[in-house]
Amino acid sequence: MIDFVKTTNSSAIIVAVHNNGRILGELYVEIDGFYVFQPDLSSSGYWNEYLLIVILNKLTELNKPVQEELDKFFEAQAIKESRENIEEEFEPEF
Repeated sequence: MIDFVKTTNSSAIIVAVHNNGRILGELYVEIDGFYVFQPDLSSSGYWNEYLLIVILNKLTELNKPVQEELDKFFEAQAIKESRENIEEEFEPEF
């Protein structure tokens, strides 16, 4: 089990804590607006599939609004470019 705890000093940093109390790392917003996971490399050990999937699912949840916004932007761009191409095709030649 992993708990994700927002830090009090920054709303953009979330600490991933294993149920044994070990800090696994931090999730934070990168310059592109997406959350990333930075593992705590000061401890040794392995990462099993369960831990990785839980972290992946949390990143997917946190990044969903940003990804949806980007998808809408690129869809709008594709529609705009398509309209411009159609208009160019049908411009009368004088």
